[in-house]
Order: sequence, then structure tokens, then C-alpha cells
Amino acid sequence: MRKIFGYFLAFLRTVNTLVGGFVSVALLLLLIVGLMSFSDKKEESPKITLQNNLLIFNPSGSVSERPAAAGALNVRTDVELEKLLRVLRNAALDSRIQAIVLRLEELSGISLLKARVIGRELLRFKQSGKPVIAYGLQYTQEQYLLASYADDIFMHPMGSVVLAGFGIERTYLKEALDKLGVTVNLFRSGKHKSAGEVFLQNEMSAEEKASNSEIVDTLWATYQNIVNTNRGLSPGYIRRLAEDPATVLQEAGSLNKSEAMLESGLVDGLMTLHEFNDYIGKLTPFADESFERIDYLTYSSGEDFSGLLKRILPASDNKIGLIVAEGVVVDRSDDSRFVISAESMVKKIRLVRDDDQVKALVVRLNTPGGSALASELIRQELDLLKNAGKPVVISMAEVAASGGYWIATTADLIWASKTTITGSIGVFTLIPTFGDALKNLGIRVDGVSVGMLAGTSSARDPSAEFARWAQFETDSVHENFVRRLSVGRNLDLEEAARLANGRVWTGGKASELGLVDYLGDLEDALASAAELSQLDDWEVKRFDLEPPWSQWINLIRYSAF
Repeated sequence: MRKIFGYFLAFLRTVNTLVGGFVSVALLLLLIVGLMSFSDKKEESPKITLQNNLLIFNPSGSVSERPAAAGALNVRTDVELEKLLRVLRNAALDSRIQAIVLRLEELSGISLLKARVIGRELLRFKQSGKPVIAYGLQYTQEQYLLASYADDIFMHPMGSVVLAGFGIERTYLKEALDKLGVTVNLFRSGKHKSAGEVFLQNEMSAEEKASNSEIVDTLWATYQNIVNTNRGLSPGYIRRLAEDPATVLQEAGSLNKSEAMLESGLVDGLMTLHEFNDYIGKLTPFADESFERIDYLTYSSGEDFSGLLKRILPASDNKIGLIVAEGVVVDRSDDSRFVISAESMVKKIRLVRDDDQVKALVVRLNTPGGSALASELIRQELDLLKNAGKPVVISMAEVAASGGYWIATTADLIWASKTTITGSIGVFTLIPTFGDALKNLGIRVDGVSVGMLAGTSSARDPSAEFARWAQFETDSVHENFVRRLSVGRNLDLEEAARLANGRVWTGGKASELGLVDYLGDLEDALASAAELSQLDDWEVKRFDLEPPWSQWINLIRYSAF
């Protein structure tokens, strides 16, 4: 198949030279149709009956905003958020889908932010007059948060809802490193910059405890508010249940854990899976009618070719570009799906700049930071995009700190969630040395050198000259960070320096401090980008990893044949 496709691309280059790109695109579409037909011969596409379909919403793995990579050999353990949202949006408008059943046992990880976004789509589905029902053998804290958006929650009679609360815990290594003879040399700017403390201390510093307590309290309060609102529970009940579950459940008047959870209102019914299947079989609008169960993957892959053509040939000429960037910020990487590669990001931003249909760009950031140089390269490219007249909007996901905030400083607008972790506007340099460890093993290092760096080795402690240089380098990068903050957020240098002290903030607090413009989700950020561009009619165009057919079209568009 690869050879056939290679021959076909070579043929397209010849045709393009002779008659132009239009015929090439037409031939490429014929190839796509042929490949789809070829695939259909091997495996029939899933069929969806015309009525009475029960959509089983059963995502497996962790929910990620990172797009799926093209190619059949791609292996991943997470599911793309946008795919889940698209399924729910389509199901709300699809007369063939009569209800949704949430089966969340295989959902291993979902953040508060992503659960709220999916929950919003579930509420919209319910507004279409169709019920959402949840069933689980048991529920983790994350699974229960998503289940709370259902009209009714059912659980196995031997099941449980496990509420753990939120916490931040670190492992401190100083004592162990001392015993091993390893010295960690830390140079930092920003007294609250806690990265590296695990190597130098045996416990969390008071400053970091204060910062982390604020984050944990915000996350926990947000979780309780969502569940209490969705389930009609009394304020404080979820907190008490997480802190002293035995006492709270005993107050419900039953020694049986699941029955106590039923009495307290956490769930609406206890049923075996067989009993649950009988229940939904008799539930309006299915009473006395046969219906089909279809899982969300089958539903999402059952779209006809006309739907594919709509995505290839969209109606609107106005585009809002979207780049989802997740992971540690690095200079370059062979696989930018798992890091934010400056090399890859710069290429994508340039594509946005060169695309006349794209009027603005939204960058969805989810990163703890990373290389200052890589962050600056990305920021500079975003600055060039702004200078070209295209607004730049940053949408912060769960985390957009340190190098992530460095990237954000050039944006026209910054959006964050109330529970986003951001800030950490500081710099650190960490250099371990192993001189004592080597001495304990009877190993000695000696030699001659000219120049400070030439005489520096991990086998000996840094010289006073090297320590001064390392601190100077760290302070220099921090100074650049402060200036980026000052210009980007229109702050005087003194105020910028006060905020740029390594402190981590929640999105809500960052909004109060002026580090963030608005609180909202990606959907809000996209709408604001359209508003900045004065667009009434627009569509989203993604510039991260795309499906194979989209990559083929871009290949024709951007390659020099």
C-alpha cells in the first residue's frame, strides 16, 4: 500500500506540473475513496439503525487534548477530548440516538477541567430531551465527577464511590543523596521557585506548603461545588465523606456501604448489570420497543463519506487556527506529540502566518515549562504572527507554568480555568556533582585545564568562579522573563518583578493579579479570537497532528512539485 501511494504521489507531481493543483486534489480524493472502498472489503463499516439507538459512552484510558497521530501503527493509551465532544454534539442532534449510558470503568484518568468540558456537552445533550444514565460497578473520584452529570446514577450492589480528595506530595532525597555522596548545586531566581528543593531538603518548605495548599483547596472546592450542584447534595457533605467516610455512611442508617451511599443520595439505585439491562429495556422511550446499543467508538467511525467531504471542503473561508501544545518545552524532539518542541511549534505557527484564510490563532497550553530558550523561540514566532496582523490567544489547560507562561506573555488575551496551575515565573539551574561518591569508591579525578568551564567536572564540586557564573546565567534568564512579563502584561518592572518570584498560582488568583485576562475554557478562547478578528462566520482549523487525508492535502498544498 505504501509503494502504491508513493507511485501515486509521483504521478500527482507530474500532473500538477502540467495542469495545476486542482486536478491533483481531485485525483487525491479519488484515491481516498478507493482506499476507503478497499478497506470496506476487508472490514464492513459499522451500521447504525435508523431508530432507537442507545449510545454507550465508554472511553478507555486517560483523556487528552493531544491529537491522535496519523498512521495505523500509532499506539496510545489515551483518548482525544475533541473526539469525545464531537460524539456528544452529534448525538444530541441525531434522531437515531435516544439516550446515553455512561460506562466509565475503563476511564483511568480525567482532570477536573476536562470533566467539566465533557459535562457541559452532557448537559446540552439532556437539553435535547434525551436522558443520560450512568452505571458502574464502582466509581473512582474522577469517574463519579463525570457520572454526576447524569440524570440517574446506578451502581452494582457490591460497588462503592471512592472519594479521596486532593493532595500534593513530593519525595525528598537530601538525606539519601548525602549518604551516597552526591552534592546537588542549585542556582535559582525567585524565592518561591521550588523546583529542585526535593534534592536539597528533607521536607516541603513553608512557602511551597502555602502555595500548594491554595491549589489543593481550590481543586477540592471546585470538585465539591460541581458534584453538589449536579446531585443536589448539601454543602460540606462530600468533604465530610472524604474525611471520615465510616462515620458519614453509618449516619445513613445502614451497615451496608453501597446501601448507605444509596440512602445518602450519592447514587439513585443498586443493580446488577443484568438488572440494569432489564431496566433500560423498559425505560421510556424504549418501552415495548427494540433498540440497539452502540458504543461511542463505533458511532464516531460510522460517519458517511459526505461528512468527510464537509471536513475536507468546509463552508467558511474564515478560520481560527488552533494548536494544542502539551508536555515539557524542549528545543527539538523526534516525537513532538509528547513534548512541546520549539522546532515543531515554529513550523506550525509559520503555517498559520502564511495561510490567508486563518485570521487568528489560539494556542492551547498544557505544560509545566521547560527550556527557556525553546520558550523564547516559540514566543518570538507568536510575536511575528501578531505583527502580521493575526491576533494570538492563549488558552491554558490544567498547567501553563514557568516556560509555559513565558510563551503566553506575548498573547493578546490569556484565558485560564479557575483550577489552572500557572505562574512559577522564575528560573533555576540544577547541577549534581559526585566527588564524594567517587572518593568513597576510591576513584580520583585529576588533570590540567585553561579556562573555568574546561576545569569543571561532575566529579568535583564547582569552583567559586563557576558558582558565580551559574548564578549570573540564571539571574540573566530571569531578568529576561521579567521584561517579557512587564511588556506583555503592561506592568511596570517593579510590579512584574514582584509577581515574577517563582510563585505558583491558581487560574482564579492569576486573574485577580492580572496574569490572566479571563476565566473560561477553550471554547471561550476560540470565540474571543474570532471577536478580536471581527468574524461572525468562522471555523476552527487545527495545525497540530491531523488525520492522514488532511496531511495528504497539505502535502500537495505546501510541497514544491
